[in-house]
Amino acid sequence: HIQLAACQNDQSAFEVAGEGVFTKNLLDVLKRSEGAVTYFDLQSRLQNYLKNRFDQTPRVYITGDDESGLFEGFLKKDVESKPLYGNINYNADLGWIMDIGALYGISSRASSLKVRTSDEKREYTAKITQVYPTYTRLAFEQTDNGHALADKNQPDPGDSLKGFPTDYFSAPLGVYLAFDNESIREQMSEMISDDQSGLHAVSAAYEADYCVQHSDGRLFITRPGTPDVPVILPRKYESENDLRVIRGYLFHLSQYEFVRNLHNPNSYLFGSDPVAVNILKQTPGQGEEPVPVRQGEVHLEYERKNDNDWGGQIRISLKNNTDQKLFCALLYLSFNFGVQTKLLKEVVTGLEPNREAWALDGASIGLKPEEELQKYNYRESISYLKLIVSTSDFKQQATRFELPPLPKPTASKPAATRGLELDSYNPGNIEDWTTRLVTLKIKNPLYRE
Repeated sequence: HIQLAACQNDQSAFEVAGEGVFTKNLLDVLKRSEGAVTYFDLQSRLQNYLKNRFDQTPRVYITGDDESGLFEGFLKKDVESKPLYGNINYNADLGWIMDIGALYGISSRASSLKVRTSDEKREYTAKITQVYPTYTRLAFEQTDNGHALADKNQPDPGDSLKGFPTDYFSAPLGVYLAFDNESIREQMSEMISDDQSGLHAVSAAYEADYCVQHSDGRLFITRPGTPDVPVILPRKYESENDLRVIRGYLFHLSQYEFVRNLHNPNSYLFGSDPVAVNILKQTPGQGEEPVPVRQGEVHLEYERKNDNDWGGQIRISLKNNTDQKLFCALLYLSFNFGVQTKLLKEVVTGLEPNREAWALDGASIGLKPEEELQKYNYRESISYLKLIVSTSDFKQQATRFELPPLPKPTASKPAATRGLELDSYNPGNIEDWTTRLVTLKIKNPLYRE
C-alpha cells in the first residue's frame, strides 16, 4: 500500500479555518492534475505549497523497500514513470519555485527555462533567479522574443507548472563515432547532438568519454584506447531503433557520470570530511581490520574460497565528525553503471554528532569479481561509493539518483550479482551540502601480464 501522510512523525498537521492544510492542498492538486500525477510529484507539490508557511512536511510512504512506486501514477493512472522535469509552484514567501536545484545539476549560469502548464496547453519562459541545493527560484519576466509579459499573461499562483531545464541530472559526454557506414554514422550523430541530452560528437577518440563503433553489423560502446573491450552488451544493428537504444545507453552513462562527479563547489559550512567513510575487511579466522582510504581510493584483493572461487567480505560505516546533526546518503556506483541508493537502512539517514551508521545495518558485504575481469583481462575491478552529506533531509532528492545497471557485455541474460553483493538486502531545506567519492579498486587475481 501507499500512505499519504500530512506530516512527519515529529510534526503536527495544521488546520486553518477548520480545514486541514494538507487535505485542502491534496484535493486541489488532484483536481488540477485530474489525478494524472505521480506520487513523487504529488509529494513534491504539497511540500512546496507548505514550505516556510507551516512546520509540516507531507510525505508519501511506500510499503517495502522498493521505492519505484513513488514514480507510478496516482491510483495507477497513466502518467510519465520518472519525470525529467521539475515541478513549479507558487509559494507565498518564496514566490515561484521549482523542486529541483543544484543537486540535480541546475546551474545559476542557466538564465532561463521553458515552463508549461500541467495540461500542456500554455507555455512560458521563466528566468532563473537563485539556485539552492534542492530548489530553484524563478521569475516570469520575459517571453521568448524578449518582450515583457503583461500581468494577465503570467501564470496564475494556483497553476501547477512543469519546468524543463536542459542540464537536468546529466553530465556533458563526448562521444566518438567509428562507423563502417557513413549514412548510419550521420544518423547516430544527429541523435546524440540533441541539445536536451548533453551528448555531443567529437572528432577524435582521445577527445571522447566513450566511443561507439559499428562493425560486422553490430554496435559497440567502448572506452577510448580499448576498442576491443565493450563496456555494454553489443547490439546487432537492424534498424534506426537500434541506434536509439545505443543513444539511450549513452544518456544513462551521462546520468551515471553526473552522480559520480556531483559536488558542491560553494560549500561553506563544512571542512574536509565532516563524515568519515570507514571500510573494514573481514578475513575468516582472523577477524577484521580497517582498510585505509588514501587519496580517495581503497585497494582490496579477492580471496580464494573453499570452492576455488574468488570472493571476500567487507563492512562499511559512516561517522559524523562534527558537533551538529547531519543527513547522509551513501550510494554504490557499480562496475556496470548502476547506482544503488539503499546501502543505509534509510536512503537518507540522520546522523547525530559523533555517531555512526552502518551500511546494511552492519552486515557483511560480499565481494564477487565481475565476469568481464577475466574475459577482457581487466587489471582490476573499479566501482565507487558516493557520500552525500547535508545539514537537512533530502530524501526526495536522493531517490532520483537510483539507476539500474546497464547490460553487461559478457552475456545477454542477467547473472548472479557481481561487485558488491547488495541486492539481497532489505533495509527497513538544505542549508549546505557536500560530497565525497571513494573509489573501490579490487585487484583481478587472474590478470595476465
